[in-house]
Amino acid sequence: MTAAGPPTVSDILKNGPGAGDLHIVDFHTHLGRWYQHWASEDRPEHLIRSMDQFGVKKSVVHHLMGLASGDVRRGNDVIGQAMRDYPGRLEGAVEVNPNYRDATVPELERCRDEYDMRAIKLYPHRHGFHLNDRAYWPVYEFAGKHGFVVVSHTGARAAIGTPVELSEAATQFPDVTFVAYHAGPDLEGARIYGKCARASSNFYIEICAPITHNLIEHLVREAGEDRVLFGSDSLLLSLSVAIGRIASCRLSDDQKRKLLGLNGQRILDKLRSGDS
Repeated sequence: MTAAGPPTVSDILKNGPGAGDLHIVDFHTHLGRWYQHWASEDRPEHLIRSMDQFGVKKSVVHHLMGLASGDVRRGNDVIGQAMRDYPGRLEGAVEVNPNYRDATVPELERCRDEYDMRAIKLYPHRHGFHLNDRAYWPVYEFAGKHGFVVVSHTGARAAIGTPVELSEAATQFPDVTFVAYHAGPDLEGARIYGKCARASSNFYIEICAPITHNLIEHLVREAGEDRVLFGSDSLLLSLSVAIGRIASCRLSDDQKRKLLGLNGQRILDKLRSGDS
């Protein structure tokens, strides 16, 4: 407890997840390994253990196999099995590669039917297509028809896969929720992501990019406190670092709670709102 009243977000995180009610949703996690990052943990049990340590209720997760080796189907199967092994904790994201256009929709249908996945992960910079390219149209059409959320790696000034590209797709497909990963990583980047979020009500930003002093506050100011989602990029990056950025930033406690989980949970609830 603080002198002013109930425990703050920082108090709760200092004392562990059992110290108070704090709903955390991590909208950006991985399984598997990637050659650019050293990682000693890469399996479902490792992710769940990290989530439990910090009180994360649910994580949106995909596998790096489709990025590292091109075997999206095998990676999707690992994610699907992890959802079965840890029911209610993981929201699996189907990875697709638009270079194999004939396989894209069948793979989305398979992962929906076999594993009940409701998210789609895109890697435009590795697969070589701009996010507003018509090669992605079947993905967006499927997402709109079946109520999937689309999450994508982005970079403010990337050659391929910018938030502007994703924002243009969001305008074309207003019934689809789009999440741009790696928002930032500097003030100009914050302005770019914020402008995209303001342009489309179905466009959200996720904040696992390298964060400099006060950048989270700038992202919230530019995009709006309801349009920013917490993400850690674990298991590649440390969940503890991502949590600490939110706990220590200069936002109100209510804003921190929105970023850490309430905004993300609102999207996840919508994914399954039609379930009986």
